[in-house]
Amino acid sequence: FFLENLLPLVDSSYEWFFDSASTILYFQSPVGVNPNNELMETVQYENGIKINSGVQNIEIENLSFNYQNNAAILILNGASNISIQKNDFISCNKYGILCSNSNQNISVQNNFFNKINGSSIQCIGGNQIFIQQNIRRITK
Repeated sequence: FFLENLLPLVDSSYEWFFDSASTILYFQSPVGVNPNNELMETVQYENGIKINSGVQNIEIENLSFNYQNNAAILILNGASNISIQKNDFISCNKYGILCSNSNQNISVQNNFFNKINGSSIQCIGGNQIFIQQNIRRITK
């Protein structure tokens, strides 16, 4: 059995439950830690920018992406002429940039990736992608 999303199950440090009816977030802090004195951050969106199939001629420049659960930038099948440059990707759970099948002329240049739990740049299938002068800092 696998149980989740029940308030009585919040019994260990860092576990939480959100009661959507009352809009109250219950959080179990570690012993001796006052949560009022701590910075707590959470994921708000699954992806930062989602580029749908067939979209073309997009420039993404000078943005900061933080705390996306899946990908900061998700590029779906058949997108083309996408430029991604001079952006910061920080603390993304799975990917900084995720490209799915058959994308053409994707350029990823001069970006900074920090604390990405998965891959900074992940390409699945037949993509035509140009990657140059990106910095990845590997820390947790």
